[in-house]
Amino acid sequence: MRSRLKGRRAAPSGERGKPDDQGVYRSAYVPVRPWQVRWRRFRTVGLFRRGLDPVDVHEFLRQVADDLTVLYDRLEQGREETGRFREALRAWQSEHAREINQRTY
Repeated sequence: MRSRLKGRRAAPSGERGKPDDQGVYRSAYVPVRPWQVRWRRFRTVGLFRRGLDPVDVHEFLRQVADDLTVLYDRLEQGREETGRFREALRAWQSEHAREINQRTY
């Protein structure tokens, strides 16, 4: 597991997790999966010190934070799209109701 995560090269911050126009990632970037967070083990620091390697921990936390940023951006885009659909549906329903009311009277 560690080798899979350590072998990943981080894309430049402007490209990480951003899909291009066709919806395909520009790089070989693979987002961190929940199971990877749950099962992640960090290296110990070494002799005469206790705890985890801070560099390893901070690198992993940075990856998780980047993935969460992308996730929340997409969630916001989905909410905006849902709002546009909702407004379009309301406009269509109002127009359709007017047409039906004009035919009835």
